[in-house]
Amino acid sequence: MRDDGDELAVLAAVADRGEEAGGSEISVTFEEPVTIRRVELECFGDGSVEGLLGLTSAAGAVDTTSARASCTEGVLELDIPESSREGVTKVSFSSVASTEKGAWRVIVR
Repeated sequence: MRDDGDELAVLAAVADRGEEAGGSEISVTFEEPVTIRRVELECFGDGSVEGLLGLTSAAGAVDTTSARASCTEGVLELDIPESSREGVTKVSFSSVASTEKGAWRVIVR
């Protein structure tokens, strides 16, 4: 993972083991619309985490991307459609499943 200090936001939470792990949404709202270059999901612990990334545009449209990261495989760069990267006003992530107790982090750049 490169850490060049270009984070727009970092979302993080602890994930409990189970199919409904976490379940709560963590989000950040930007004062002005931003352009996102990439979004990374990182898992900490022994298992994996699965969740939903939401990008809300200035027009109110929400693009949802599902993601699954293995804690042993390092940082996963999410495949975000080019059309969803500009004019973003809110980023959210909800963990929906975790194979072990651990934690996750979403880095928005």
